[in-house]
This record gives sequence, C-alpha cells and structure tokens, in this order.
Amino acid sequence: MNLLRLTGAVVLLFLTARLILPGSIASWYSGGKVGYIALSGIIGLAIGDNALFAAMIRFGPRRATLIMACVPIITALLALGVLNEHLPITAWIGIIITMIGVAWVILEKSTGEDGSSPVPGESKWQGMWLGLLAAVCQAVGLILAKSGMGETVDPVAATLLRMVAGLSGIVGLVLFQGEFSGLRRALRDKRAMALIGGGTLVGPFIGVWLSLVAVRYTEQASRRH
Repeated sequence: MNLLRLTGAVVLLFLTARLILPGSIASWYSGGKVGYIALSGIIGLAIGDNALFAAMIRFGPRRATLIMACVPIITALLALGVLNEHLPITAWIGIIITMIGVAWVILEKSTGEDGSSPVPGESKWQGMWLGLLAAVCQAVGLILAKSGMGETVDPVAATLLRMVAGLSGIVGLVLFQGEFSGLRRALRDKRAMALIGGGTLVGPFIGVWLSLVAVRYTEQASRRH
C-alpha cells in the first residue's frame, strides 16, 4: 500500500510542481539542503509510515492514530534545540494536556475495534512502540525538511523530493522482503485501489504538502505575534 500511495503522490506532486513553479527542476532546490530533504523522506515516509501501518494492524486504527497526536509535540520539542525556536507557556500547557489524554486512552483496558474481543497484551505493546516510532520518525522528518527548505525551496518542491526519497526506500524494502506478489494482488483489487487512490490524494499529496507549508510559516507567525 505504501509503495502504491507514494508512487501516486510522486506523479501528482511532479505535475503540480511543473504547473506552479518556474524554472528548471534543479532551480527548485537552489539554496536548499537537498540531502536533508531527501533524508526526511526516508525517515518520515519510508520508515515512519510503515511503522504507523504496522501499529494499526497490531493496535487498531483508533489508538494508533491517536498516538500520532504526539507528532506536533515531538516536533516542537526537537525544534527547541535544533532550530532554536521557542514555545510560549500556552503551548507547554497544551503539550501537558495532550500527553495526559493520549496516555489515558492508550493505557486503558484494550479492546478490539468492535469493543468486544480484547487485544492481546503483546500486540498492545508492539502497537504502542510502533506508533511511537512512527511519531518520532514523522517529527524528525518534519524538522529535517524544514532545515532543508530554508527560505528558498518551495514546499511543493520539497514534498516532491521527500516522496521520491521515501518511494526509493519503500522500493528497497519491497525488494528485500520479496513483496511483489502482494503488489500484484493489490493491483487486481479495484476497491482497494480506489481507497488507496483517495488516501493518496488527501494524505501524501495534499496533507504532507500542507504540513511543510505549516512548518515553514508557523514560527515566523508566532514571532510576529
């Protein structure tokens, strides 16, 4: 699934970048740190997203997705040291409240998604650690992407490079695991392909693109206020 969605995102982002960005492809990344952006794609998309999907299988989508509420928190904490950004007292209060809420839900008695069959303890802990790994990877990916964009690389160009790097990592993983039989089955499943297509549009295409727009402008906006 990750291979298919990132492939679709690369196509959509490339077409979008060609429509809205002037100049050559090389000029899109002038003044930026291409290595940082590419590494952010491998860590955040290839490793982070795979860990998230694995957490959903073991932990259930509700709890796995809830853990991702920690991504902005981890990103903000990393930005304190890496990017020398600052957090107002209201942000610290929000962090504490969010962490308490996430811990409360995760540590409550585990049940299946239908509310009846219990989730085995081993799956619960595996899902929790995989979810935390996904959150940390996505946060690190955002910090690297922001550092790589600087003030010159447009978020759509950065997102495209992240997707290409993440896709390269996924292709390597598929080759290592020999998962091409699963890919062929997925391509024959029309319903699955339609769902993956919709997820590609709102996730790695629009969602990840807007996340880079957000990380570029959030700190500057907070300074103006």
